[in-house]
Amino acid sequence: MTNQDNNDLEKIQNKLDLKQFSDYQIAISKQTLQDQYEKNRRDLERYKIKFLVSILSLVGVTGIVSFITLTKTINDLRAKVTDRLDVEVSRIDTTIHNRLDYEFSTPKITKLIENKAQEYTEKNAKNYIETQVTSKIEPFIAKINTSLIKSDNLLKGTNDAIIKANRQLDDLTFYNNILNLQAEALSGSRNAYNKLYKIYWSNTINKVFVEYAIQSIDRYYENIYENIIAYPGLESKSSDAKIPTKELFDNLNQNSTRLSLKLKLVIIGKILNCPDNEIYESAYDILKASESLEACAITTSILRNKYGTKATFMDFDGWLKVINEELKK
Repeated sequence: MTNQDNNDLEKIQNKLDLKQFSDYQIAISKQTLQDQYEKNRRDLERYKIKFLVSILSLVGVTGIVSFITLTKTINDLRAKVTDRLDVEVSRIDTTIHNRLDYEFSTPKITKLIENKAQEYTEKNAKNYIETQVTSKIEPFIAKINTSLIKSDNLLKGTNDAIIKANRQLDDLTFYNNILNLQAEALSGSRNAYNKLYKIYWSNTINKVFVEYAIQSIDRYYENIYENIIAYPGLESKSSDAKIPTKELFDNLNQNSTRLSLKLKLVIIGKILNCPDNEIYESAYDILKASESLEACAITTSILRNKYGTKATFMDFDGWLKVINEELKK
C-alpha cells in the first residue's frame, strides 16, 4: 500500500468520524427539544388542572363551558408548539450539517487531514520502508557495487589493452617510418639517410632495427659500386678525352639516378685518372653538400679504390677529415 493510499484512507476515516459526530449532535439536540416539549406539556397539564379547579370553584357550570373552550385553545396551542418544534429541529439539523460541510471544506480541516495523514505515514510506514530497503534495496545496491567492481576491472583490462595496442601502433608507425626512410635512401636521398642516423643516435628502444636499415643501405651501394670499382682494368677502359675533374663529379652528382651503369663506370674511370688534389677537392664538395646519396656512395668508393681504407665505406665525416689532412700537405 502506497503513501497516497494511506492518505486517502485517513481522509475518509476523518470524514466518517465527523459525520458520526454530527449525527450524534443532532440526536442530542432532538432529545433536548423533546425533553423541553414534554416539560412544557406537563406544565400545561398542571396549569390546566389548577385552572379547572379555580374555574369550577368560581363559576360552576359556566366555568365548565369556559373550560371546554380553554381546552380547545390549549390543544391548538399544543399543535402550534409541536409544529414549531419540528420546524426548529429541522432548522437546527440543516444548520449543523451546513456548518460541518463548511468546516470540513475549509483549508484548516484539509490541512489537519494532511497533517494526520503524514503523521500516520511516518508512524506506520517507516518500519515497512526500512524493512523494504534492507531486504530489497540493499542487496540490489550490493549487486550494483559488484557490477561496478567488475566494470572497473574490465575497464582496467580494456585500458591496458588499449595502452598495449597504442604501443604496438606506435611501434608499427615507427617501423613504417624507418622503412619509408630506407626506401627513400635507396632511391638516392641523402636527407633520408641522415634522418636514419639521427633516429639511430636518439632512439634506444628500437636501435637494432634502425641499425639494420642503415647497414642494408650501405651494403646495397657497396655491392654496386665498391665491387665494380675494384674490377681490374677499369681505369684503362676510360677514354683519353680530357674532362675537368669537377665537371665529372658534378655529372655524377646531378645525374646519378638517370645515368646508366655503363656511363657511370666511364665517368668513374675518367675520375680515377685525374690528379689527386682535384679528386680531393671535388670529392670534398660532394661529401660536404650533395643531396644525392648515390653520388656520395660513388665518391667514397672512388676514394677507397684510389687511396685505400683510410675511412670506411659511406663514412662521409671520416672521409672529409682525411681529405682535409691530404689537402694540407
